[in-house]
Amino acid sequence: MKTLSKRVFAVVLATCMAFLLCCSVSAKAFTDVPSSLPTYYKDAINYVSDNGIILGITNSTFEPEQKVNRAMAVTFLFRMSGDTGTYDASQFTDVEQGRYYYNAVGWGVQNGIVSGITSTEFYPMTDVTRQQFLTMLYRFAGYEGYSQTATETITQAADYASVKSFARTAMAWAYTYGIALRNSVTDNIYPNATIARKTMAVFLSRYRRNVEGIVFSRDAFSFNNSSGSFVRNSSTTYLISEKDWSHLEDIASSGDKENLENHKNVHWAGSCFGMSVAVVLDYIGKIDLNGNYCNSVDSMYNIPKPNNLNSSLHFYTTDHLDSTKRISEVESKINLYQNSWYISSLRDWVLYVDRDSGLRSMVADLEHGGIGVFCYTFNRGSTSGGHAVVAYGKPVETSYGYKISLYDNRTINTPRWLQITTAASGWTAEVVYGNTSEEVLRCKFQTNFDAYDVLDIDGDGNSTPTDVESQLDIGEYTTLAICATGNFMITNAQGETLTSTPCDFIGNMNIYGQDFIPYGENAPCVYLLLVEPSESFTCTALDNSQVLSFYLMNEDVSIGQSVDANNEQGWNIVEVFTDGLTSVT
Repeated sequence: MKTLSKRVFAVVLATCMAFLLCCSVSAKAFTDVPSSLPTYYKDAINYVSDNGIILGITNSTFEPEQKVNRAMAVTFLFRMSGDTGTYDASQFTDVEQGRYYYNAVGWGVQNGIVSGITSTEFYPMTDVTRQQFLTMLYRFAGYEGYSQTATETITQAADYASVKSFARTAMAWAYTYGIALRNSVTDNIYPNATIARKTMAVFLSRYRRNVEGIVFSRDAFSFNNSSGSFVRNSSTTYLISEKDWSHLEDIASSGDKENLENHKNVHWAGSCFGMSVAVVLDYIGKIDLNGNYCNSVDSMYNIPKPNNLNSSLHFYTTDHLDSTKRISEVESKINLYQNSWYISSLRDWVLYVDRDSGLRSMVADLEHGGIGVFCYTFNRGSTSGGHAVVAYGKPVETSYGYKISLYDNRTINTPRWLQITTAASGWTAEVVYGNTSEEVLRCKFQTNFDAYDVLDIDGDGNSTPTDVESQLDIGEYTTLAICATGNFMITNAQGETLTSTPCDFIGNMNIYGQDFIPYGENAPCVYLLLVEPSESFTCTALDNSQVLSFYLMNEDVSIGQSVDANNEQGWNIVEVFTDGLTSVT
């Protein structure tokens, strides 16, 4: 029997990326960044090196344990600011003109981010302590116009007496925004400890996620995601490159290869989930979206789109070296992420949490995690569907509850946010943009992508899983996949039923795990259910809903064929038997 590791979906993508990316200088290329280094260090080193904030000492070394001095610290902040101006630091006798940090020191002093030790000396080679640098970072946030409100208390820390008066608010602010972390309020905060380059990378990458968030003028993630914008020519072909398709097959088990092949014609639209995953992976340092594609990919703002896009749903297929159809590497990777969901033996099973619990955990995760993929089903008047977006930044407390910033590929120029109402009867939420709001019916929030390292995405040879929680043994269960719009009912051979509702499933059939995949605005969702085996399962559409396909997805069982994806016959009932035969009533 096979036991799934937690967050295995992330592992699927990690394996793909290990094969696919032509990496720039990053932790994956630095020979002195050991595989034993915790993932969050390696991700942070990836991020700061990919984005030119902290460069390698050489092309192949990062020196993660090297102490950071004052000259380095202000230089890193100067690079993060994006300022390329010329500044004067001649007031300091120990800051030589022409040194790499000369401009940065002048900039930092002029903008009140750092000061000299004396009026004429800067002490550039002196190691910087945690309280000194977090004070610089706190001032940097003010320089950039971000909140400097500190709600976290540090007075109970065992070593609080060592915190200088100038640094108390700054250190409390750093813990408020999850830049520095601790397990309890009494833990040491080490104000006088010096900072290694690996720790500096963590502080700066967390600042980017938790304080700055996504900045549209800087983060080139945006492209149109309306009704499957990756369709080519006037056909309904949703493309993924030949090599990406072959890598998907390589990482699938023999049974899953058949499953993957059967899903080539699954009815779907949009690729919001794949796009959102790509944004998050780039932002936490797992991939360098605009720099790692052999250094030749266009910015995602500049990906050309055909003028004759149609709004129909599209099929998933490969180009098979068809010279008439070409797809950019970025687009192919988005489709790779989207379709990795169909490798059933490696799927990440998330036990269902209701909307209230999902929203509560999302707020808690964002307090210190800063970014993640928010999947939800929605109701907007007479329209319902499913979607995935990126939620980022620290939740803002409001009179009604919380406001959370969203990055949405549907319309990149319209601000969107999640408005959470924290009523005593339960938390509810709406996605708001312009004059439109969408009631959130179901939701989940994915924040932990550490499983990407399990199958050696970083090339460090750490292919043996470590510290991985076990999940359900799906060999004992049946996996059902229902692609549907609206509500439906499932009945097994024993007469047990499950009926979908906007926020849950009700009935006497036991569910051992469930998930859903949003396909984009006004598109169907795929619902994944882990149930006990039965000789047959029937899925019936309710009211004005449609069941577009219904699959049995176990590794050791032949996979039933879906109904015709165009549903030209108007079928609304699909019956899948365990011998792989499908009949339609």
